[in-house]
Amino acid sequence: MSKGTWVGIVLAVQSTAVLGDDYKEATEAAYCVGVYQSDVEFWRRTDPKSGETRDAELKQSRKQTFVESAIKRGIMDRVTVSKMRAVGYADAKSCLEQSLRCTQQWSEKMDDEQSNRMLENCRKLVEPVCERAYKNCD
Repeated sequence: MSKGTWVGIVLAVQSTAVLGDDYKEATEAAYCVGVYQSDVEFWRRTDPKSGETRDAELKQSRKQTFVESAIKRGIMDRVTVSKMRAVGYADAKSCLEQSLRCTQQWSEKMDDEQSNRMLENCRKLVEPVCERAYKNCD
């Protein structure tokens, strides 16, 4: 094979790897848009004047800008974005709801030792859900 052919093969392999990385980053960003949407809604309901609301809105905006750029560059389509966003939203909402349930159950118990043990067990159950939702989004 000629030197030009090898260069062409190397470039093709490298560009495929770059596109794969770009797609992964874009899908993660779309997922995070959903996660942050859930956060924005939660903070608006619980403490509308909180800095947490603004922080979540800024994070969501940055990820949305990245996603829009990926769509324009043809890295991903709007259907995929919509699906990833919905999954991120559902995961974050589940994390928040389960965390609130743990806190509520903890506050209802009278015996401190039993209550603390129950809270710890509940948090262990919630942790994987929350980790999945927020792992790549911060």
